Amino acid sequence: MDHPLISVVMPTYGHAAFIGRAIHSLQAQTESRWELHIIDDASHDATADVVAPFLDDVRIHYRRRAVNGGVGVALNEGLDASRAGFIAYLPSDDLLFPDHLASLREI
Repeated sequence: MDHPLISVVMPTYGHAAFIGRAIHSLQAQTESRWELHIIDDASHDATADVVAPFLDDVRIHYRRRAVNGGVGVALNEGLDASRAGFIAYLPSDDLLFPDHLASLREI
């Protein structure tokens, strides 16, 4: 993969019911030069199982924390893993419009 233009950070906890649609909204972006860092903050639900099929996309990276540290800890871990010059935040229970990442380039 080429060097990503945008690193997307997604902390998550207990959002197995929502995270798939959030990831789909990222994969539908008109700007494709992104990487995603999903930081699972020790979820007790099926988050890992929902994320697993998405890991075929080399732009998507998943880490599961053994102990819940809170959203700040998960965000910082995602930021530490980021390689791009631009950072975007995607909550695991949210969606992005298809041109969201492209619009960040225009700023």
